[in-house]
Amino acid sequence: MYGHILIVDGDVSVRGKISDFLEEKGYSCKGVSNVKDALKEIEEGKYDLIIWDLRLPGLNGMEILKNLKKRDINIPVILTSTLKDINSVRAALKEGAVDYITKPIHYHDLENSVKFSLERKKLKEMEKQFKEKLEGEIERQKKKIHDQYLHGIIGLIKIVEERDQYTKGHSQRVSDLAVKIAVNMEMDNVMVTKVKIAGLLHDIGVIAIPDSILKKSGVLNKEEMSIVRKHPVIGVELLSYFISDNEILNIVKHHHERWDGKGYPDGLEGDAIPLGSRILAVADAYDAMTFPRPYREMFSKEEAIKELEKHSGSQFDREVVEKAVKIINTQA
Repeated sequence: MYGHILIVDGDVSVRGKISDFLEEKGYSCKGVSNVKDALKEIEEGKYDLIIWDLRLPGLNGMEILKNLKKRDINIPVILTSTLKDINSVRAALKEGAVDYITKPIHYHDLENSVKFSLERKKLKEMEKQFKEKLEGEIERQKKKIHDQYLHGIIGLIKIVEERDQYTKGHSQRVSDLAVKIAVNMEMDNVMVTKVKIAGLLHDIGVIAIPDSILKKSGVLNKEEMSIVRKHPVIGVELLSYFISDNEILNIVKHHHERWDGKGYPDGLEGDAIPLGSRILAVADAYDAMTFPRPYREMFSKEEAIKELEKHSGSQFDREVVEKAVKIINTQA
């Protein structure tokens, strides 16, 4: 039943009269005479409203309002008192009381106050439920948009990888390894997700590289290599039309930078390279070595690890290599 009321008053006759009156109106009431019993009831019971005597010894009405607020107990409180000065009324309302009724109590006023307080509580609960439902729906829509977004990303990757049988699955594998490294390096969930997306998209700029270069079986000449080195910038230019997150774009842009500053496109060095890019560089290099390419045989896992360690501190971030090797060695 909605309308379970706790009456806190040291005067047994006052408690009885209030209880009798309200129960005749269909409410369920329980009366207590002291603060200790009142607090126990509040903790253990499910009350919709409290009627509290302001002058009760122990925690007075003002203090109980502060106490309830501190403990995040959202039960409306009507204060009763023989005090009739306006300052007491203002202070009570300021502390969160829904009403202030002077004694002797006029029961018509009490009835109206109880109705108002319970309706107000009911509306607040409905508002909370609506807000929770709305937030839940927003989260569902965000997930739906996110899933569609990732679906679009996967479509773009397939367009790139369909051009070259040697790179099929490369972006997914790089992304998967990069995520494991990022988690191992204790990046927060938001950044791990950004690394994941950047890993999937890191080679999107390859779409602009001619097949004659992309599928060449021999070593690329200087001019051809210059064209290949444009793919991170081209990728960012393409992605910027539908991705506004600069951190993702920067991870993609700088995944071919080197720890010693000899990479591209901007020659960034050391910690100036985004951590996500440093992670991607290692994951990208490992996958490229352990899958066949038209210009060379693939490396074994052990050979690829040796290459990563050989270039640790020059091409790659030492810490990233250490984390990557640890992960690779635990994989089947």
